[in-house]
Amino acid sequence: AFKDELKFFQKMRASVQQRYADTVSYREYEPRVRKLLDTYVEAHEIEYVTRQVNIFSKPMVEEALMEYGKSPASQADMIAHEMKKVINENMDKDEAFYKKFSEMIEDTIQAFQEGRTTEKEYLEQVLHTRDAFEAGYQEGIPESIKDQPEARAFFGALAGVLKTTHELNDSINEQLAQAGTRIAAIVSALTIRDWKRNLDVQRKMENDIEDFLMEHRKDLGMEVTFDEMDAILAKCLKVAKNNY
Repeated sequence: AFKDELKFFQKMRASVQQRYADTVSYREYEPRVRKLLDTYVEAHEIEYVTRQVNIFSKPMVEEALMEYGKSPASQADMIAHEMKKVINENMDKDEAFYKKFSEMIEDTIQAFQEGRTTEKEYLEQVLHTRDAFEAGYQEGIPESIKDQPEARAFFGALAGVLKTTHELNDSINEQLAQAGTRIAAIVSALTIRDWKRNLDVQRKMENDIEDFLMEHRKDLGMEVTFDEMDAILAKCLKVAKNNY
């Protein structure tokens, strides 16, 4: 399938080159060619010769939209590709947050590929997701921690474990947000040079987080089991290692 599609692009390029000589830009097709390579070609190192786009810079995004082809679909492909790259690079920092945005992008792409949305709607949805991504907004995340990535990551660790056995609501989420902020402070106070190699510091982190959660468990209005506590501590330590 890859060979057939690659041949198609090669024939298309040759045909256009012959017809229009050096006046044609191929930027419109770059995201789709990249997708083909990502899907079918295994490589240890890929170096892109095209300029990478900072999706958090609106001027750069707007400039890229002017450069990467005229069709809304090719523009949406470009932004979706850059967003997925950022998500993959940061997934371990806040798995709950980035995984949700990854799913949103995949759903948007699939809806377009299945013909359920037009090219214009596809681009609009991708841009809307980009804006929410930049703002740190995601449904279910309390406003109080939207601009605190570390606290938001600990909130995601707590909610990710508890939502499997408990029904969370806005009130509980706010309590979890406050807990996330407190855990971020606990971890920050304990970080020292090379702490990730220091098992004593890591045990101290886990103990202090557990003590805090045990002391304030009644605020959540739910019983946290020992298995859930172990899972929470493991996730919180992972968040700490990827954010501090």
